[in-house]
Amino acid sequence: MYFKRAFLVVLLGAFSFEMGAQTCISLSTGNWNSAARWSCDGTNRLPACGDTIRVSSSHEITVSDQYNFSACGTTMAIDVYGTLTFTNGNKVDLPCGSLLSVQSGGTVRKTGSGGGSSTLVSICGSTVWSAGGINPLTGPIAYGGDVLPIELLSFSVYDVEGETMLTWKTASEVDNDFFTILTSKDGTSWNEIYEQPGAGNSSVIQAYEVLLQEAFTTKMLFRLDQTDYNGETRSVGLAELDYFDGPDPLQIAQVYPNPTSGNVQVVIAAQTDQVSLGIYTLDGRLVYQYNRISVPLFSFDVREALLSPGVYVLTIKDGSKSQRLRLSVSE
Repeated sequence: MYFKRAFLVVLLGAFSFEMGAQTCISLSTGNWNSAARWSCDGTNRLPACGDTIRVSSSHEITVSDQYNFSACGTTMAIDVYGTLTFTNGNKVDLPCGSLLSVQSGGTVRKTGSGGGSSTLVSICGSTVWSAGGINPLTGPIAYGGDVLPIELLSFSVYDVEGETMLTWKTASEVDNDFFTILTSKDGTSWNEIYEQPGAGNSSVIQAYEVLLQEAFTTKMLFRLDQTDYNGETRSVGLAELDYFDGPDPLQIAQVYPNPTSGNVQVVIAAQTDQVSLGIYTLDGRLVYQYNRISVPLFSFDVREALLSPGVYVLTIKDGSKSQRLRLSVSE
């Protein structure tokens, strides 16, 4: 039996939030004002003071009332991966120090006409989004909160040859002690699985790679936390690993030689003549693409692709099916 997994990259940018009282994650599409719509650390209730409110990527949550949290004594966060929709004249007021974060692929919007200036999100009494301004508001973008001691460029997780690889990059780091990787099946209960030292203080791009010699056989969420030298921890990244059970459609027998500094041969048993091969860096950047490659044997030269020494991911696609394999390029 073979497994294949897709990966999702989540970019938070230069902002994040301190962990709130609880994390309330949307469970389905529908109205905000339904306790059954939310799981707050495993409990079905409406979001309240101090919570981190997360709209999941496949959900649309509709704000059809006015929610005033401005008198709360603790900060809050609204983290939008899916769609947060406001009906006419409704709003969410957050306390000082709170955060509105719209992730890549996320949207904050208003439906219907009118009410542009009265349909809004405010922090500490100041409007950070209104329907009369940018509508719809798409990510990645963040308002409020504190500037992170790290600027996260990317965070991704994917399967390579039956192992789980996590990669992330930072543009800068200030007093960054270490990262922690956590896993969860439901987004409420998290388990720490790995700790990675940080760069401390850095003003250049830092690339991190963790290879877990473990095959996850269920859908899994991965969270990246960051801890300062003073012990303060923040959640800075989230990625999802999907599991699919079925025969391997491409049956990649071998990529050789590996590592290499020159010619590479790939053996493929494909089902169509529309096979393509992409060469990606570990953070998901496409550096070279071959279309309609020859099967069952295809060869290319890493020098033609201008590949610098390092580790890359070969992604072979046959229609909607795909498979990945590591390639090491030597000096």
